[in-house]
Amino acid sequence: MIEEQIIKAFGRVLKESREAKGLSQEALAHAIESHATHISRLENGHKQPTLITLLKIAKELEMEPEEMIVKVKNLL
Repeated sequence: MIEEQIIKAFGRVLKESREAKGLSQEALAHAIESHATHISRLENGHKQPTLITLLKIAKELEMEPEEMIVKVKNLL
């Protein structure tokens, strides 16, 4: 299903972007007032982010949200 592919692609973009910034899942979670298990679920494609979460993550990773979305689109 395309939905699963999108969610998994977002997880890959998130993980690669987080690691490129040298952040742990715990550090990112703390910065966006969430939990490391939430970040893990996003990265593993078990959960999709809300718009608010996407905006918080993008800000913390010093990215524009649309940059993340384009990266996801390019993986499909």
